[in-house]
Amino acid sequence: MFFFNNYIVILIIYIFKKLILISYIKIMKKYIFPNSSKLTLSKFKDYICDHCENIVTLDFYHGKSNVDLCLDCFNKPIDELFKEHEKSHHTCDICEQHIKTGKIRNICYFDVCSKCWTTLELKNCFLRINKDTCEDLILTDREEIFSIQSLELDVPDEFQKEVNDEGLREEYINMVDSIVRPPFPNWNPQGWALIASFEEVLSFDALCSFVIRCQHGKPHQICSVVEDDHGRVAMNIIYQDHLEFLKDFKEWEENRDNDIDSYIEKVKKSFKEYYECDNEIIMKATDSFAVYTRFKRNLSCYYG
Repeated sequence: MFFFNNYIVILIIYIFKKLILISYIKIMKKYIFPNSSKLTLSKFKDYICDHCENIVTLDFYHGKSNVDLCLDCFNKPIDELFKEHEKSHHTCDICEQHIKTGKIRNICYFDVCSKCWTTLELKNCFLRINKDTCEDLILTDREEIFSIQSLELDVPDEFQKEVNDEGLREEYINMVDSIVRPPFPNWNPQGWALIASFEEVLSFDALCSFVIRCQHGKPHQICSVVEDDHGRVAMNIIYQDHLEFLKDFKEWEENRDNDIDSYIEKVKKSFKEYYECDNEIIMKATDSFAVYTRFKRNLSCYYG
């Protein structure tokens, strides 16, 4: 009887802990992407491994800059896979930093700077593609492949309304189809949500917004999102925590100049005469925190 009673107590404690966990995790619905987005193996018929140049079977790895590796090559030491070059004016596909001078390592168009090379792990840059994994993969209009595996989600209280807004959810699904720069390799769209509609940049053909990470066990990072004049979308992580974002938003709201008309005229005049304008003036000429932040961080609005 003693052991039976102990078992009951342990069971009650376990159920109580589960209930606390469920109440803590604020679940948002799984995004449902159109069937036309589903990846099919037929796309990869007669594809070539970018290292050994043999035809890959329909079980291989697809990575950054559309590099494909057969199973044998993927398991080789990375020193054998990547060639070392002295090249200038390249962009690292891991950190996205411009490489002006110095050594880079690459496979085809997948470039890695010397700083990122020391911590490079192929598993973080490639997706396994076969008949089993295709069910959870989508192919976007921009030829990007993303995993849409279900994740345990956690939505901050401050963003419950935005994350579960049907209009923003639909806008986010459409946005994913145009992403050319996700926040990191092997990014999963299921773990993120749009928290504001896109807003125009004055006299500049671009739109800006924000996306929040809602994956349980991960920080609630915030991305600045931009759509350029060709419909390409880029995401840049700018906050490691949503509370930092809210703090800056509050400060901006309290201190910004509401009389922006004179700055708007300066922006228009500058673009008309010089086809460009100082970031400081654009920041003062907008009533959008998304636009203000993009220019304050000196992030690109063009991804051609």
